[in-house]
Amino acid sequence: MNKILQHISKHEGIIRILLLLLIDELLENFAFMPLNPHIGFLIDNILFKVFSLTSILLLNFLILKQRVYFKPIFLKIKLKNKITFTILFIILFFMPIMEQSSTKILEAITIGLIAAIPEEYLYRGIVLGGFLKYLKSTKLRSEKSRIIFCLVASSLLFSLMHISNVIFDGTLNTFCQIIQTFGFGLLAGSFYIAYSSLLAPIALHFLLDFELTISNGLEQNTQVAASDIPSYILTSFIIAIFYIIIGISVLRRANYHKLLTKINS
Repeated sequence: MNKILQHISKHEGIIRILLLLLIDELLENFAFMPLNPHIGFLIDNILFKVFSLTSILLLNFLILKQRVYFKPIFLKIKLKNKITFTILFIILFFMPIMEQSSTKILEAITIGLIAAIPEEYLYRGIVLGGFLKYLKSTKLRSEKSRIIFCLVASSLLFSLMHISNVIFDGTLNTFCQIIQTFGFGLLAGSFYIAYSSLLAPIALHFLLDFELTISNGLEQNTQVAASDIPSYILTSFIIAIFYIIIGISVLRRANYHKLLTKINS
């Protein structure tokens, strides 16, 4: 019994993180969903994400008290990276809106913000940050190995969170979402570690969802012909691998000691 208690005490931080995730999922699925007013797709999503962010903030305050960092990053990054990010922003934000109505642009901005802020706060700020703080007693030999382990673990939880979408999107689309979001989780986590600020993955997440909403609309068509299923799955794996490659490239150049010092202080 004492050994069990010692083991629990040793991993108390990780248990608190998992408990926070569990309670958040229960609140979203069993507290908010029955009260969903079904006013409209966009309004329903706004209300849901506001509820989600509020519950995450409250749960973090009550259970974990994990610090999340929002340091401004653009003025402090290298000139080469500023140019790269500016070009990326123009391609993903300004170019798609040139021929769009103001209503569609506003919808895309709204979807981008309400998706990016609560999800990045939870899975990069709290989960990844918490793993980096509490997973110190692993058998991994190097600090870099521990960081990679935390990135993979937090990204896996982020991707599995999308399982609940099976109710609305079907098995195939949900499976492909899980594949892609795992890769994106690694990429977003790499940005958080590299820049020691949640603003970096939030901006990345926003641009991705903004682009998808501008291209496909609010309620995207999730029907896939049987003949297209193999290529649809293959495309999801390619996208995930693309995210992972960029994430590895970002992480290799990252000064990850800066974020670790903050988290462990």
